[in-house]
Amino acid sequence: MRKITILASLINMVSMVGPIFVVYFQDYLTSSSQSYGVFQAMIASGSILSGLIIGMLVKKVKNSTIILVGWLLLSVLFLWMYVNISTWITFGIGFFLGIGLTLPAIALESVQILIIPDEYRGRVSTTMQAISVVLIPLSNLLGGIIADHFGANAVFLVAGIWQFIMVIMVFRNRGIFITAMHS
Repeated sequence: MRKITILASLINMVSMVGPIFVVYFQDYLTSSSQSYGVFQAMIASGSILSGLIIGMLVKKVKNSTIILVGWLLLSVLFLWMYVNISTWITFGIGFFLGIGLTLPAIALESVQILIIPDEYRGRVSTTMQAISVVLIPLSNLLGGIIADHFGANAVFLVAGIWQFIMVIMVFRNRGIFITAMHS
């Protein structure tokens, strides 16, 4: 339970990218607000596709694999955004960001339901929310500082590295997901 809580809480550090997307499009890609809107639509499209296929996917693939692949995909996409200079490529990245955000989130929620006993679920959820309430604003502040000093694309470098660290943590602790699957 503790490891799941820590993993689910620490992943919130990559939320630093959220407020930076607008700056990334405006300053780094020198693109328009219309392009940013298309990017957001592509993220939504990837998320919708994820929601449509997750039922079939979990029957064939382990939760730990979905989380590992999804978070690894996010890591690669964030790192790609660090070097990317094409608005068109960013649209494609947005679609896969939607997938990489949604599939692992659904799998992680499923694991939490399976691994956390009913009598503790409320307390664990509240603890995770409390940690998130602290980590998300701090990560957004950190993202702003990084963007101010190194550019908007540097935030994606930091987020990509952090996301990869999270992939390693999930891989090293994948046994907790196997336990959850057999509960």
